[in-house]
Amino acid sequence: MFRKKVIVLLLSVLLLLLIPCKQSYAANNSLYRLEIGEFLGEASVNNALQQLQGYTGWNADIKLSRQADYYQVYSGGFYGEENVKNVLNQFKSTTGLDAKYIPFGTGTPYKVVFSGSYYGEDTAKKVAEELTATTGIQAKYQQNNVGKNKSKVFSGAYYGEDNVKQVLQEFQNVTGISATYEPTGEYKDLVRVESGGFFGEENVKTVVQSFQQNTGLTAYYKPIQYNEEYNVKTGGFYGEENVKTVVNYINNNLGLNANYIATNSKDIYTIDILKVSGDSLTKIENYLKQNNWWYYKENTGVRFATHFSIYTDELYDPDTIQKALQFFQKNNWWSTTVKTGNKKQVYFNIFSDSLIDSAKLYQALQFFQNKKLWATIVTTNEVVYPYYDIVTDPLLDQQTINKVESFFKDRDFWYTVRNTEQIAYTEFQIVTGNLLGEDIQKALQFFDNNNWWASSRVSGTANYYKIVTGEMWYDIAVAGQQLVRNKFDWWSAVVPISSKIFTNYNYTFERLVEIQSKRTPKADGTGIFTASNALLSYYMNPNNFVEGTAEYYQFMDLTTPIYLDTQQIAMLNGYLRGMGKLEGQAGTFYAAGKATGINPIYLIAHAIHETGKGSSNLSKGIQVNNKIVYNFFGYAAYDESANVSGAQYAYEQGWTSPEAAIMGGAANIAKNYIYRSAGPQNTLYKMRWNPINPGVHQYATHVAWVTAQTRYINEMYQLLGSIALSYDIPVYINQPGQSTKPTGEAQFAILPTPSGLVGYTTTSGLNIRNYPNGDIIGKVPFANTTLNVIGNNGGWYKVNYNGTVGWVSGDYVDLKDAFIVKASELNVRSQPTTSSNIVTTLYKDYIVQGAVDTNGYYIKSGTWYKIIYNGKEAWVSGYYIEER
Repeated sequence: MFRKKVIVLLLSVLLLLLIPCKQSYAANNSLYRLEIGEFLGEASVNNALQQLQGYTGWNADIKLSRQADYYQVYSGGFYGEENVKNVLNQFKSTTGLDAKYIPFGTGTPYKVVFSGSYYGEDTAKKVAEELTATTGIQAKYQQNNVGKNKSKVFSGAYYGEDNVKQVLQEFQNVTGISATYEPTGEYKDLVRVESGGFFGEENVKTVVQSFQQNTGLTAYYKPIQYNEEYNVKTGGFYGEENVKTVVNYINNNLGLNANYIATNSKDIYTIDILKVSGDSLTKIENYLKQNNWWYYKENTGVRFATHFSIYTDELYDPDTIQKALQFFQKNNWWSTTVKTGNKKQVYFNIFSDSLIDSAKLYQALQFFQNKKLWATIVTTNEVVYPYYDIVTDPLLDQQTINKVESFFKDRDFWYTVRNTEQIAYTEFQIVTGNLLGEDIQKALQFFDNNNWWASSRVSGTANYYKIVTGEMWYDIAVAGQQLVRNKFDWWSAVVPISSKIFTNYNYTFERLVEIQSKRTPKADGTGIFTASNALLSYYMNPNNFVEGTAEYYQFMDLTTPIYLDTQQIAMLNGYLRGMGKLEGQAGTFYAAGKATGINPIYLIAHAIHETGKGSSNLSKGIQVNNKIVYNFFGYAAYDESANVSGAQYAYEQGWTSPEAAIMGGAANIAKNYIYRSAGPQNTLYKMRWNPINPGVHQYATHVAWVTAQTRYINEMYQLLGSIALSYDIPVYINQPGQSTKPTGEAQFAILPTPSGLVGYTTTSGLNIRNYPNGDIIGKVPFANTTLNVIGNNGGWYKVNYNGTVGWVSGDYVDLKDAFIVKASELNVRSQPTTSSNIVTTLYKDYIVQGAVDTNGYYIKSGTWYKIIYNGKEAWVSGYYIEER
């Protein structure tokens, strides 16, 4: 009960007082955090963090604490599977550890007897069944990948579809082989035979019947001439008796059917003769006309066929067509042929089905040959796989294999014996799961107690984690430590948090940029390209690198001592694994740090960067005067002659071993930079930019030299865990806020060139890029093309070509009357003497225009060259310029 009250009280105090504290402007070592426990694996530490935060509400995170090797114990071999199972059970019950058994040794591969290739599935099946029946050994047959093209019999052309159908049917009946026919050759026009006209339908029917009986052809008839039907109406007749007389005459004498009709006028009648045509119409019209009686006729819309034409089916055979025409000619009847517009193929080839059986193909071919008809065999693109292999079940016993071999030998069948991937084992070994600490010895002891051989091997990496809280005042951290112990029974430590100071420099940030820009800062690690002021400003501005990022380590005080135990040194050696001569040297770096008062983590990061992770020639060792020397910190490794100058310096320093190079290099850095009497440069930022005296005594020219190392420092501190550090952050007058890193062309300085400078291309198809080594934005198609040069950097020229502004490689451009400055600073003087007035100062890689005489030669005075600067004549020493 008392313990519970204590925990509640502590939790209440912590919740009230655990408030983030602002960093003061000066050094502050009064903030602490708790580092809690050591948890094996992410699952364990995540569970612990969840419990802690659920109970306290603290802000906390997980950090890797340390790493250890997992081991597995391997036994020697045990003969027989039942034997090893018994030993495994004994091991588990004795040690309480998990383990399994696995095959031991190479084992013996199972074999199969393989025979092939058999034509046809039935054949292969029969042989496989016979093999099993004879030997008692199971076997299977399987189709192999040996293909064979099918073939078919192809006949010559037959005239007429009826004819080819008859031959096809006979072929199939005789051979039993299915076949088809296909048209070939050109199409023929189809025609009909048509007669002249025949009067009367009964008459034409008789002629059609006679035509079909005499020719054997089918024929039809169609009307070709018609009579139209009319209603005839007369004018008026006076008196009924009179009109009756006329009607009687028409009906009786003309054979027509007439009727009289009374009109609206008294005693006036008209006569209707309805539906008359042909001769009847002629009779009534003549009669009425002879009597001068008025009449009119109206068409009823009905007509009657009077004449008919005969026509045949569509024909193409000349003999058949002639037979039809002759029928009409013999009877003196007119006839002709009429094209129907349709066409028909009249020649046909016969094709048998595609076959693989040679006997059937020969039978099909023989059918046509026996009839003295042309035919041949053609190969098709259709591939079948008719061949089969026989494979036994996997076999181990040699006597059984011999039995199968005898079966195939006795029948003179080809066969071979092949190994399979299935392995038979007679020996086995026991392998434990991943073990740590005492469990390794417990497992080994079991086997040793039974006089059985066993060994342990590294099998993986065990990660131990700790929980790290946020910032606390010291008293709160101590109270929190008590709470963690009482509630969770976890070990914890109160750890001071790193301190920081801010150092003011009494000049503006703009002045800093101006000074550094004259020292040709480099945008790249190889020292070729001069950085732009924008890129320079980005890397020099402390506000761009905030606390908690890897880059913040550039402000770390390199003189703050840190202490590493043997386990942490071993972790650093793991980090250096695979880095050439740096591998295994963590202890040497730590000793060098202690001897010189320098942070060893920085020394390692510096060496990794300068050597390219141990890949540089200086770190591998270079022979000088029969001695191999090493240089890990880039001392005297100037951009233009890194290997030569760096190796010579190492030789002069006696750095003939990696250890000597580390100890000696650290001593030089301590003396010349970290503890420099003219002004300590005890942070990476100070080593690069030297804010107390900017522009002089700077370790490197690359603007990103600092951040190239801080990422390694960050990785190592992540590995080692929390270590209290001190930071010194510079502050300048009018220092800008945070900004983004320039990209593209904005990274590169555009160094000045004389006004009106031109160059001439020395090659065709010269690429124009958006910045040096950037993307192509245009081309200069021809050599000897004039370019307007408006800037330069690193052997590249910024040019204007027909409105396209971009960068071209200077390797393919000759400048007219131009020099490039090779010295870091070059004085331009009024006369060709060092005692004359200085007109201005030029800096490395600037281009100046040379003055030439009337013959085009440079104007010189001894070793001095006359130049044109801002439109006026001046002089520079020829020792510090190079003709372009």
